[in-house]
Amino acid sequence: MAQERDDLTPLAESLHMLEWLNETPLVAIRSSFEGWVDGRVPGSEVLCLAVEGKPQLLTGGVPIEGEEGMIRLARVGVAFCFRVEIQSPDGEQHLVVGIFTWVGRELHTKGATQQIWIDVNGSLDDFGSGGALRERIF
Repeated sequence: MAQERDDLTPLAESLHMLEWLNETPLVAIRSSFEGWVDGRVPGSEVLCLAVEGKPQLLTGGVPIEGEEGMIRLARVGVAFCFRVEIQSPDGEQHLVVGIFTWVGRELHTKGATQQIWIDVNGSLDDFGSGGALRERIF
């Protein structure tokens, strides 16, 4: 669940796309960070999560049979800069920055899949819509 100190407001304009990935995407994003942090150092806690700047989105679709010029959303991907403050079990605090990427594929089928990447110290030039996101969405 998003915490009081979190700042996810840069995602507000993209919520309609993120909801294709999860009904409560902001909660799911924070949960992803919590799992990532705990997976690296068990017992660590996310103190604050912030989205830095505007996210980059890519989408793709497939033609709808019998409806010329119409497509059905088949994939969506988002990448954004993040800053996360973490407290390790010994009480030490750390600041981690990078790129969070979340991709959904085959959304038009029952075989839909999702994948998340957290690229520490990454940039949108490398991991955004002109970089890795373009490959990761497929």
